[in-house]
Amino acid sequence: EKVYDKVISQTGVKGKLVAWAAGVASRWTEARLAGRSPGLGTSVQHAIADRLVFKKLRGRIGGKLRFFISGGAPLAHHVARFFYGA
Repeated sequence: EKVYDKVISQTGVKGKLVAWAAGVASRWTEARLAGRSPGLGTSVQHAIADRLVFKKLRGRIGGKLRFFISGGAPLAHHVARFFYGA
């Protein structure tokens, strides 16, 4: 959650962009986990968010990360959806 909190705490234009990307990631993730296609609009937005936000985030945390392990407490759903969508 520390990584998520740091990403989300951005201010100004970056903050608005990250907040938008988090919403896109959540919608995209919900559709995928429900076995549905995210739809054209969400897929296009996800591709844009990937290029502007998620690609940089993956690069900063190693690029090949496949799993997050949460010790002590369950990972919050909004955090899990964000990283699944990223």
